[in-house]
Amino acid sequence: MALYRLAPEEVERRMSLAPEGVRYWHKLSLEGRKQVDEPATEMQNARDVLLVFSTREVRHREPPYADWVGLQTDPTVLTGILTKYDSILRKVDACY
Repeated sequence: MALYRLAPEEVERRMSLAPEGVRYWHKLSLEGRKQVDEPATEMQNARDVLLVFSTREVRHREPPYADWVGLQTDPTVLTGILTKYDSILRKVDACY
């Protein structure tokens, strides 16, 4: 989720930048989830739709990606994220 920048403030920003088709799918998906009484908020639904369509963009297009895709590609930022996760994994591993 960190690599795709799916924190609530990023979801709102990215959804506003997304193509019309992605925004339409967000509305349609949210309506469908409500009809089957799935307890998803508008923000959760936007996050899920962005994750699906961002993943599709990454798999089918070449970088650089549009800003709405949200994929982090800055090597410095990626190194920081990986260092943080490495630290967490080492702590968990030490518990076993």
